[in-house]
Amino acid sequence: MEKLLSVIRSVKKTGCKFNPFDANFGFLENTHSDIIAKLLDPKLGLWDYFIRRLNADNKVDISYFSKNLKIVREKHKIDILLKDRRNAVIIENKIWAPDQPKQLARYYEKIKNQFDTVTIIYLTPFGHPPSKESVEDLQAIQISYQRHILPWLEEWYDENKNRSEVDENLRIFVKLYSEQIRTITNNNKYMIDILEKVFGTDDKGYAEEAISLYKSMSSRINLLCIGSIKDRIMETLRDVVSADYADGDVTEWYKDEYKECWVLDDESNDISFFISDADIYAERDKNELGSICCNNLDNKYLQDILTRNNEGIKQWLNSIYDN
Repeated sequence: MEKLLSVIRSVKKTGCKFNPFDANFGFLENTHSDIIAKLLDPKLGLWDYFIRRLNADNKVDISYFSKNLKIVREKHKIDILLKDRRNAVIIENKIWAPDQPKQLARYYEKIKNQFDTVTIIYLTPFGHPPSKESVEDLQAIQISYQRHILPWLEEWYDENKNRSEVDENLRIFVKLYSEQIRTITNNNKYMIDILEKVFGTDDKGYAEEAISLYKSMSSRINLLCIGSIKDRIMETLRDVVSADYADGDVTEWYKDEYKECWVLDDESNDISFFISDADIYAERDKNELGSICCNNLDNKYLQDILTRNNEGIKQWLNSIYDN
């Protein structure tokens, strides 16, 4: 434990002590939609940063919008609608509320004949996909508060915090709202720094202690957003599948641009493993199997994968291969 504590002592925890947004605000989806719609107004100067953030993650390019861009709230019950004369983007903001049947498909049908292009963006805290019942056969671009909204706001703030021509009230607002998003995702740089150091080692006991610390702090950081941890998970799963389950060679992990995830194929058993922005799961005959949400360290199988507990990993894999 002393080794772990020494890492913790080396990381300086920072953050605001008071935030007015903490007052029963965090999970009110309509309020977040109001704020995001307002901050996207090009007159405020954050629009180009939003486009840059989406482009940086290869999500979607919406730089085609003209100077006639309009941002509308709750038209046809759409959370945020970006539109000009030719193009439209539907932004569906889901913090915790479930999808409704045909919800995204219904929004698309209502406006598809009014524009040359219609794009659907699905915004959640950690990047979960919409339900098939909601989106049907349409494609929805998945973005998250954790990987897109928060970095968008922080990048703008860092580049503008000392510029005298920027409205001081806007700077303060963006700073406080960014802190509130960190609360929603329980995402702080302090814990991310610790986790990067912890899971970069091969010390199983060290990783187990880190899991206990992580859970005790009630953090819900999405581990797949930390590159060194994702690499460790990918290496571990490929090693076990290749050694104990596949009848022949398995593929290397490769990027599926359409599904926006990493894929490992065990072709001999017709099983594919997927790592998305938020989950680990398998598929056989188009059936999803063994889904693990990677911001929930109460999940035993996630703990087993992180600590390289082969017996536990095999229990999870058995539930997939025996299905």
